Amino acid sequence: MTIPIRIMIVDDHPLYQRGLSSLLSTQPDLQLVATAGSAAEAMLCATASSPDVVLLDLRLPDVEGTDAVQNLSRLSPNLKIVIVSSHEGDAMVKRAMAAGARGYVSKNASAEELLSVIRSVQEGKRSFSTGIATKLLLTVGVPTLTPREVEIMEHVAAGFSNKEVGITLGMAEKTAKNHLTSIFAKLDASDRTQAVVIATVRGIIGQRSS
Repeated sequence: MTIPIRIMIVDDHPLYQRGLSSLLSTQPDLQLVATAGSAAEAMLCATASSPDVVLLDLRLPDVEGTDAVQNLSRLSPNLKIVIVSSHEGDAMVKRAMAAGARGYVSKNASAEELLSVIRSVQEGKRSFSTGIATKLLLTVGVPTLTPREVEIMEHVAAGFSNKEVGITLGMAEKTAKNHLTSIFAKLDASDRTQAVVIATVRGIIGQRSS
């Protein structure tokens, strides 16, 4: 008899939790062992129920999503974490994987894709839903922003001028302008507004835990 894969769902939306629970109940090789609505609750449930795979939403009420990934990974190094998120930006996906996630599934993905990812990560593979995998492939070789450039873009998104960015971050206005020129080139943006839009869509800045 095949031992079922033990699953824990971490999502603060009860309706989505019920939907996933219903889906898992139709699969004889999958067993739902716990549900949690916060990162703190997830840590307790993971200790008590010893899941094999965690389906984790990045938007949690108590901590930033990638912090939850790191905390769960430290708790149990053998735990396979699959992100299930509405945020499909390549930068967010890469941060989640760097934090310790083994898979990433868009909430727009089909049930079949999610089930396939669960089984793949349990076998020790990294796995993504089709849309996520495509976006990652499209950004292979695309220049990434440095931490300093990300910090500058966050201030630009907040409406800071070059002078204000310089004052806030302790650099000359000309230096801030030079950084922005580099950022525009990396993002293939023609101006500040377009750069902010691109950086937000890709998950470089803005809401990182959706």
